[in-house]
Amino acid sequence: MNVNTTYNNPTNLYWNRIKGASYETKLALIAKLSNALMEESRDKKNTPISASSFYGVWNDNEYDETADELINHIRESRSFKNDIQAF
Repeated sequence: MNVNTTYNNPTNLYWNRIKGASYETKLALIAKLSNALMEESRDKKNTPISASSFYGVWNDNEYDETADELINHIRESRSFKNDIQAF
């Protein structure tokens, strides 16, 4: 058993302090922790995405096709679930 992971783990330190707390206190702590997690998640969603984060996503060197050949390849690979029938 590693002493550092068992006794110095922040989760264990917090738990040892609150495990004797009342039911209502534990519920209040759960609510506060949940709200804090939701706020962090909301903050991450509102962080603007910069164009530089997409750098390297599309690599033209992988394809030896001209633009017209690529367009034709895309059109030929399309598949439709239902054929449209004329009335």
